[in-house]
Amino acid sequence: YAGPVDGRVDPKVSAQHVSAQAVHLASDNGDVSASSVAVTKLFAHSGYGSVTAQQVHAPTVALTSDNGDVTVRSLRATSISADSGYGAGTLDNVAAPVVVAHDVNGSVTVSAVSSRTLQLTTGYGPVSLSGVRTTNLLVRSDSGDIRADLSSAPENASLSSGYGKADLAVPTGRYSVSATSGYGLATITGLTVDPHATRLLSVHSDNGDVAVTGS
Repeated sequence: YAGPVDGRVDPKVSAQHVSAQAVHLASDNGDVSASSVAVTKLFAHSGYGSVTAQQVHAPTVALTSDNGDVTVRSLRATSISADSGYGAGTLDNVAAPVVVAHDVNGSVTVSAVSSRTLQLTTGYGPVSLSGVRTTNLLVRSDSGDIRADLSSAPENASLSSGYGKADLAVPTGRYSVSATSGYGLATITGLTVDPHATRLLSVHSDNGDVAVTGS
């Protein structure tokens, strides 16, 4: 395909083995999926179904579901955004300079992600990160637990939870660390804490326990 591909068919929409300038996929009530796609831009949206993208190469990827899960796997891009209203968000084996995921009421699970900037927010679900390499990390959850296990030392990492626990594990080293909790315990172990260090870690919970660990 040389030009744009636009799919707006209910209940399910899918694109496989497509090469094009842009791919637009949308469904009001069904699932939307893209696999083995090489494009300039990929936009996929579902009202009440899931949205899945895997084995995609595209500079720009934007995935949204009002009520279903959003899943991103084996994807390379320049910018990735994944948003869900009431479903779960999953990012696995993803690489992009900028990765942004937002979930209003579901969980966010991130594994084997490499990025310069990784920004994750959720309203009422937990956030879990493992095997992540990022320079700048921002994680916010209004009510859920946060667990972030980074495989490389970040320049800046900020975790904040309203009513859940907030745990951050980073490679051991020298960091400037702020670990605070309104009504829980705050602990720092396995790190050299130096207020003048260039690497900054900030972990906070209004009501839950906080832990910053070097490993």
